[in-house]
Amino acid sequence: MMMTAINRKRPTGVWVISIFYLVSAAFSAFSYYIVYSGKVVVSDAQAAYFAGLTGWDHLISAMQGILSVSGAVALFAMKRPAPYLFSANMVLGAGVTVWQIVTKGWMDAIGVSGAIGALMGWTILIAVCIYAWRLLKKGWLT
Repeated sequence: MMMTAINRKRPTGVWVISIFYLVSAAFSAFSYYIVYSGKVVVSDAQAAYFAGLTGWDHLISAMQGILSVSGAVALFAMKRPAPYLFSANMVLGAGVTVWQIVTKGWMDAIGVSGAIGALMGWTILIAVCIYAWRLLKKGWLT
């Protein structure tokens, strides 16, 4: 059944996902700031990883942030592009992660706890993509 804008209430999942991604984007930006400003001590592996990042790496990272925030905003607005934006972020992120593992020493830099956190992030992103696609299929996103 197609829901109209008049009788549609934003599901709780939309609120949770939107808030999560907006807070995550702010935290990521803050993390970059404290690392690059020298306000936090990093390991030798982390220092080597950050030193090896190029302008291209930073651009792709910014693109991922933009896709996440855009997806969250589109989802909150109950707009059709939301699942496409989250899915694009997932595909881009998968490629970047493999590239970072192979060429940049990403696993050495993040360690076991970072890998667990990354796995949790991927699990959340996959669930968000599934949820957003279901909302689109049900006609909730216009």
